[in-house]
Amino acid sequence: MFDLSSAVASASAALELLKTAIKARDQSLTDRAIADMVDQLRGVSMAALTASQEALNSVREARAADQRIAELEREVRDLKSQADERNNYHLVPVGNNSFAYTLKELSPETPQRHYVCQACIDDRGKKVVLQMHDRVSLSCPGCKAVVHSDQLQAAADADYQRAMARRQTQAESDW
Repeated sequence: MFDLSSAVASASAALELLKTAIKARDQSLTDRAIADMVDQLRGVSMAALTASQEALNSVREARAADQRIAELEREVRDLKSQADERNNYHLVPVGNNSFAYTLKELSPETPQRHYVCQACIDDRGKKVVLQMHDRVSLSCPGCKAVVHSDQLQAAADADYQRAMARRQTQAESDW
């Protein structure tokens, strides 16, 4: 005979087993979906990290390029300044087959003529003023060249006399 209570209990147990099986299947699907999402998130994180590193490298390269540009701009300014300064000078013979650069025009700010070493300005682009070595020669503190010329001393003496006369005239007019 069929016992109703046994049948209900068996059906209830079967229902519980079915629920457990569905839960297990659903949990397995959920676990698999979570694992897939975690893998995708790892991939996205790695891509973001790689992109961040590339962006950082690009910023570093841009900063280095900006620094190099600034250095080159300073160098161009310096070269332009040197060229402008050099345009104020011209090469003159100073006697004894020697040459030096001197100002094209004397201004009130530079009342006395000076000479610049031809070798230093031509070879290295450096303006080095020749210094009086003795009454008939000048020496270069940069390249140690010595320029012999009694003509230089006469020109320096004449420039000095003119400068002193200008100062005397200026002082008299200020009175």
